[in-house]
Amino acid sequence: MEICGVLDRKRITVRNGQPVVNRDADQYGRGAGVSALALLVAWAEIPRESVVEYFLWLAQEGLERKPNQVWDSLVAESADIEALVVFPALRRAYSDGLADPQSIAPDELAESRISAAWTNARSHARASTAH
Repeated sequence: MEICGVLDRKRITVRNGQPVVNRDADQYGRGAGVSALALLVAWAEIPRESVVEYFLWLAQEGLERKPNQVWDSLVAESADIEALVVFPALRRAYSDGLADPQSIAPDELAESRISAAWTNARSHARASTAH
């Protein structure tokens, strides 16, 4: 898998899930990689669907099945970009104790709550780039 985007005129490429799936890397750095991908989606710099597919892969098989910050980032960023297809796997992550319910509550994954937030984020991103 390769996801490419442009940030500050520099090409960003994530190949084979690196650094997000690098188990030797710092968990907060890995979580920041998840957040960066969601930001690039929100800014319309990379295709949303490729990141949603990647997030689904992370939730189903890409991440190790132990609690860490990467799971918390994946939950929050999946909610932010309204990756509804990922939500069942994230709910399972909560059930398995992988995601911290104090970071983002499991009920935040309700599709109706997410839709308004995503619409607002897209509107804000369009307004920011219009200037």
